[in-house]
Amino acid sequence: MPMTDNSWSDDVIAAAVAEARRPSDIGSALGELVQLAEVLARTLARVTLVHHPELGSVRARLEAEPIDRHGILRARVVAPPTFTGYGPTLELETWIVIVDSSDRVVGDVCFFWAASSESP
Repeated sequence: MPMTDNSWSDDVIAAAVAEARRPSDIGSALGELVQLAEVLARTLARVTLVHHPELGSVRARLEAEPIDRHGILRARVVAPPTFTGYGPTLELETWIVIVDSSDRVVGDVCFFWAASSESP
């Protein structure tokens, strides 16, 4: 028999609202990583695809340790761009790693670009 008592989900929602009020910089740190990596990834996609790349999706991972915001972050290519899928679902994957001034990996980002161009 399905539960009709919503008290458990109400408690979870209330806890999530309380948690959202706590200060956190994870979202801004992750956004910073994606912005930094996008410049390099878009350039790789443009050179590889020979047309203006259309971004399909992004997957990002941020290391649990806080990012040292006093140093300079750098983007590096993890591996050469690779194609995945077939036909209209063909995508170009560009993996970028972000390192801090101590050459410590702070996160990585994978961009998936539409690899087939629809020319009129």
